[in-house]
Amino acid sequence: DGFAKMQSVPASPADGDAIELVADDICACSLPDASVDRILSWQTFEHIMDPAAALREMHRVLRPGGVAFIEYNPFFSIDGAHWVGTIDIPWAHARLDDEAFEEAVTTLHPGRPAYAGRLVRERINRMSHAQCRDFAHEAGFEVVEFLPRVRTEDALVLDDRILSQVLARYPQARPIDLLCRIVRVVLRKGEKGPI
Repeated sequence: DGFAKMQSVPASPADGDAIELVADDICACSLPDASVDRILSWQTFEHIMDPAAALREMHRVLRPGGVAFIEYNPFFSIDGAHWVGTIDIPWAHARLDDEAFEEAVTTLHPGRPAYAGRLVRERINRMSHAQCRDFAHEAGFEVVEFLPRVRTEDALVLDDRILSQVLARYPQARPIDLLCRIVRVVLRKGEKGPI
């Protein structure tokens, strides 16, 4: 489990036993360089539209040896449109163009909020697993763990037609991206500072 691994990395808070939780814009963070031991992100990373910039900032603000734990619900998963955009057409948010998707949401689920299509279109990034790893390495991180949680029942639904429709729109996607509903990532900044 990624969280248990993160807990096993020794922490060295500057003032002994105080822990300060900070909410900030991770793409333009106000914290000084090398000022935090841990960064924790649950179910938000998919909403960061520039994940490469976020990872660079995380690396910048972490102290040498610091750890970032990220858990996110990727766009390409069967429920990657989140509750507001998940409908009775598997992977509709990744298969259909924007207009067809919005029409399907309002037709199949007329009670859904009007912003469903906009949320999916404007507030969920299209990062694949491979891109996440690449962005982390490019930012200077060691990828300690990368744990995609695959659901067997999703594999029973995914077929060649669905996969080809998704790949036609998003060539960066791979089957593992479609089969994984949650990704847990543990990243470590090198002991010697910036790489």
